[in-house]
Amino acid sequence: LRKLTENLRELDINLQRGVAAHREAVRDGRDLDAQVQVQVKGIEDSVQQAQNIDQLKEVVQQRVDTIRRHMDVFRRAEDERIERAEREVEKLSSRLREVEGEADALRTRVQQERNQALIDPLTEIYNRLAYNERIVQEFARWKRYQAPFPFTVWDVDNFKKINDTYGHQAGDKVLRIVAKL
Repeated sequence: LRKLTENLRELDINLQRGVAAHREAVRDGRDLDAQVQVQVKGIEDSVQQAQNIDQLKEVVQQRVDTIRRHMDVFRRAEDERIERAEREVEKLSSRLREVEGEADALRTRVQQERNQALIDPLTEIYNRLAYNERIVQEFARWKRYQAPFPFTVWDVDNFKKINDTYGHQAGDKVLRIVAKL
């Protein structure tokens, strides 16, 4: 469970990195928009102030070149972010598959151990813990459906005498035979 918790923490950290990368992309997009807006405003102002067409062409070309540079920087940063994100997604997917496998193995192991806890290793029949669980389930079923509720409990009277007289191996054999019955 500790290992599973650590793995989940690791996944959470990676998700937080993804959120941070998204925020960075949004911020860069807003910065680009602001820079383009400044350049467009500069073009508009140049159109208003231009004395001749050559001067206007030069100013507009400078502004367009500046916009292109900002776009190139933004595109490169975005491409790098996408590559990082793709690597992170692949790493996360791989890690998630590992964690799912570990969780499945853990579930199987817990179920096996639970089954072992409910079955007596000597007689290979359900033990007192299993009996207690089942009686609660059957009582709830009886309350819900008001159907008959028969049950049987066996007790081997004076069993201690068998162990004391014939030994524990003989007592174990008697318990196995009774359990099979």
